[in-house]
Amino acid sequence: MSNTKNRLLQFIDTKGISKREFCRRIDVSHTFLNSDSEIGSDKLESIFSVFPDISADWLLTGRGAMLGLHGGAIPIGEAEFGGEVAGRGANAELGGRGGVVQVGDAESDSLLSEALLSLRATIDTLSRQLEARQQETDRLLQIIEVMGRNHADALDLLKLA
Repeated sequence: MSNTKNRLLQFIDTKGISKREFCRRIDVSHTFLNSDSEIGSDKLESIFSVFPDISADWLLTGRGAMLGLHGGAIPIGEAEFGGEVAGRGANAELGGRGGVVQVGDAESDSLLSEALLSLRATIDTLSRQLEARQQETDRLLQIIEVMGRNHADALDLLKLA
């Protein structure tokens, strides 16, 4: 059994539902979880659609937290990857990269890996920007505090005069 299916079993256990109920909800055969076959992009799309709280990164790679909000579209830089089932593959609309491309299961995995790497880079960039803004906010608060003290000192001096 694949690592991804083992993680799905962990998720099912965490949700407190039966394997049969999970399969019913994502509209697959109850034997799906016991088979040695890989999970196709159509099934992944169904899983993420029915269970938006499962982390795609965790399910596909084992990294990060199991549960996390998932918006249905994975940004790739300024583009978006949105899956629309088309047979065994998926139509991936890459806004900004021009049009719709037909991809198979192996290509879907590659595209998802690219999307995850891009997401990590975006998160790193946003974290650095947030840290810089927090430092600027702290600096401005210090200036305001000093100005407030100086203003109070000036008022005290006026009262003494």
